Amino acid sequence: MGYVTHEIAMMGLDGTGLELPQMYIYSGGLGTLAGAIARAGRNLNVPMVVFSVLARYGYYDQTVFERDGNLHMGVEFVRRDYSKILEDTGVVVPVEICGKTNFVKVWKVPGKVYGTVDVYLLDSDIELNDELGRMNTRYLYSGPTCVGGNFERQIAQDMIIGVGAVKAAEALGLGIELWHMNESHTAPTGLYLLEKELPSLSVLDKMPRDKREQTVNEAIARVKPRALYTNHTPDPAGNARYGLDMFTKMYRGLPYDVIAKLGDDFRSPPGFNMGAACLRLSRLANAVSKKHLEVTQSMFASISDGCPIISITNGSLLKDFFQTPVFNKARTWEELKNAKLGGKKILNDFLRTQGKEIDINLPVISWCRRFAQYKRPDMLLKYSKDWLVENLSNKRFQLIISGKPHPDDHDMVNAWTNLLRLSKEYPNIIMIPNYDMKISKIIKMGSDGWINSPRVGWEACGTSGQSAMALGVINISTIDGWMCEAGINNFFAFGTQYPTPNMDVYDANDEKNGLTVTIGNALELYYNNPEEWYRMALRGKFEAEQKWNAERMMQEYVDKMYTL
Repeated sequence: MGYVTHEIAMMGLDGTGLELPQMYIYSGGLGTLAGAIARAGRNLNVPMVVFSVLARYGYYDQTVFERDGNLHMGVEFVRRDYSKILEDTGVVVPVEICGKTNFVKVWKVPGKVYGTVDVYLLDSDIELNDELGRMNTRYLYSGPTCVGGNFERQIAQDMIIGVGAVKAAEALGLGIELWHMNESHTAPTGLYLLEKELPSLSVLDKMPRDKREQTVNEAIARVKPRALYTNHTPDPAGNARYGLDMFTKMYRGLPYDVIAKLGDDFRSPPGFNMGAACLRLSRLANAVSKKHLEVTQSMFASISDGCPIISITNGSLLKDFFQTPVFNKARTWEELKNAKLGGKKILNDFLRTQGKEIDINLPVISWCRRFAQYKRPDMLLKYSKDWLVENLSNKRFQLIISGKPHPDDHDMVNAWTNLLRLSKEYPNIIMIPNYDMKISKIIKMGSDGWINSPRVGWEACGTSGQSAMALGVINISTIDGWMCEAGINNFFAFGTQYPTPNMDVYDANDEKNGLTVTIGNALELYYNNPEEWYRMALRGKFEAEQKWNAERMMQEYVDKMYTL
C-alpha cells in the first residue's frame, strides 16, 4: 500500500541509540506522526511505502535578532544537502499543473537509514523545470509569503504529492493496491486515481448526460475500494478549501462539473473542499481520537455521500526514539526519580549550549509544540501574568517554552516574541528556538509537567503528551484529543468542557478549574509528597507504553482499514 503524506519527520536512531541527522521536511505533529507510522510499519512488517515532498528548504529556521533595543523572532531558510541520505531512483515523472508539465524527480530514503519502511520523496527543484516550477517543492506547504508562498503554489505542491505519488509508484513498479491519503492536502491522489479510470475529457464531453453521469459514478465506485483518508485536525489549515475556479484552472485532468461535485461542501461561494473530496473518493476514513471523531463527523455533516468515518487514536514513537533505555527500564518510583534527575542533567547540558541553564532541584514545567492560536501558547502571559511573574520570581517552578509559529500568523509571531522578551526579565522562563524532534526529546527528558492547553474541540489528538508520559512527565491538560481516553488519575486536568465566549479567561483563571490553580495543585504534590508524584508519573509511563505507542496504532490501521 502507499501512504501519502505532505510532511514526514525523518529522524531515528542508529544501532548505538544515537540520533541520526534529521531531514527538516516537517513542521509539527503531522510530520512526527508520519515518521512514527513509517517506523511502526517496518516493525510490524506491513507491506507499505511512504510518499512525501522533498522540501529542500523545509519549514523555516527560527532565529532571534535585536532591533531598536528589542528582541524579535526571525525567519531564515537554508537549503539542505541530503546527498548522503537520498538514493537516486532514476525516475522522473511529469505532473500537469495549469496545463504545463512540471517534472518531478523521485528520491528514495531506504528503510535501513532510519529504520522505517521505504520513503519516496518528490522533488521539482531540478534543472528540467523553470524557476517557477522549481519553487513548487522548495518550501514545505509552499512556504510563507516572504518566499513567494500563496494558494496557487500550495495547490501545485498538493498536486505534486498527490498525482506524483501515483505516477512514481507506477514508474517504480511498486504494484500498490491501496492508497492512504494522510490529511486533505493529498486529495489529488484520489482525483488522479479517478482520472485514470475515466475516458479522456474529449470523449466524456461527447457522451449523453445520463451515460456520462453513469460513467463517472462507475469510475468513482472503482476508485473507492483503493483509497483511504485520515483527517488530522479541525483547523482550517489542515482542511483546505480553495476557490473552485482557481482549483480547476490548476487541475485540468477532470471535468469542471466533476471536480465541483467532488469538492462541494454546500457553502457559498462554491469552492473545492479537499476533505470533502477525500471522503467521496475513499471507502473508509478515520479521525485520530474518539473525541476527534465526534468533531470530524460534525465538521463533515453536510457530506451525506462520503465514506464512513471511524476513530483510530494516534500513538507515538516511544522506544524507537523518544523513550531512552533508562526510562524504559524504570519500574519503581525511585528508579523513575533517578531517571528524571539524569534527564534534567542532559537537559541542562543542552541548555548551556544555548547560553541558558535550569536549577535541577526545581520542577520544570514545559509548553512545547507548534504555535497555533487554538493551542493558546501565551495563555498564562495574556490572562495570568501577575501569577506567572510571582511564581517565577519566587522560583516556585521553571517554565520552558518552545515551538514555531507560521511566519504569516502575525498574532502567534507576536506571542512568541512577547514570551521571549519576558524570558529576558525572568530567568526562570526559558525560550528555546527551532523546536524539533531532537529538542523535544531532550526537553521531555528533563521536564516534570507538560502543559497542553488547546481550546476544547480543537485538538485532534495531541501526541506530544504521549511521548512526554513515556519519559516520566505528568500532563497538565485540557480534556481534549487523546486526553479524553487517558487515565484520569494519571494527569492534571484543567479548563471547561463547554466552549463559551470567555473560555480563554475561564481556562486560565477559574478558581477551581483554571490552569493557574491546576499548576498550583501539581506543584503542591511535587513538593509535599514526592513519592506520590513519581508514582503518578510511573503510572502514566506504563500507560503510555501499553496504550499510546505507534505499534498499537499501526496494528489498528492494519485490522480496521488496510484489509482489502
